[in-house]
This record gives sequence, C-alpha cells and structure tokens, in this order.
Amino acid sequence: MRVTLLRGSANRARSVRTAVGRSILFVSLAIVVTGCQMTQSAFVRVTGEAGAELAAAATTLQYVHEVKLTHPYAQAAFEGYASALTGVDQEIAAAEGAPSQELARRLAGLTREAAAVAMQPCLTASCDWQGQLRLLRHASAELLRASGG
Repeated sequence: MRVTLLRGSANRARSVRTAVGRSILFVSLAIVVTGCQMTQSAFVRVTGEAGAELAAAATTLQYVHEVKLTHPYAQAAFEGYASALTGVDQEIAAAEGAPSQELARRLAGLTREAAAVAMQPCLTASCDWQGQLRLLRHASAELLRASGG
C-alpha cells in the first residue's frame, strides 16, 4: 500500500511539472506573438488588413462568376468587405509609419477605388466584372507589398 501511495505521489508530481512547463511555454509564446504585433506600425497593420480584405473580395468575385459560390452568399460577403473597408483609405493616409506620404496617399486612393467595387460588385455577366477583379487584385497586391506581406 505504501509503495502505491509513493508511486501515486510521483505521478502527480510529474503531472504538475508537465502542466507547469506547458503553461510557461504557452505564456511565453503569447508574449512573443503579442510583442511582434506591438512593434508593427499603424501603416503596416492597416495596409495588411486592407490588402487581405481585398484579396478575399477578389476571390469571392472570381468564384461567384465561376459558379463556385451562390449570388446570395457573395452579396453577403461583399457587404462584410464594404463594411470592413469603409474609411480605410483615410486610415492609410493618416497612419503613422508610412515610408512616405506620397506612398500613403497613392495607396489611399487605390484603396478608395477598390472599396467602391466592394460596395457595388458586379455579380452578373452583364458588367465588367473582370475589370473589377483586376482592380481588386492589383490593390490587394500593392497593399500587401507595402505591409511587408
């Protein structure tokens, strides 16, 4: 009986050490990840987020015309993109950390044009959806490049 109690204590101690070790690992990882995000400039963060939204919008537009998505789904997705992109052009123009004001202004203008597509996407074949797709892809690529992504 005494041996069983000692073995049980050893197993509990090992379990506690393992749990503490894992907790330290997770806390350390969270600190590292948070630290990386805290060092990003506002410009990098905003351009990266806008670039990702526009990439998603481009894929949605392409997929709805390839009949991989339904029109109602695409319409709902574009409502979300439009909401996320509202005012982002002004955020980009005012964001701290831009390499130059000229770049910030150019990207803000490009974002404004692409956001207009998100607000009124061409979901039928009767309009220039390919032109909208090119604009969304171009704007996304420029924004992601500016964000370092």
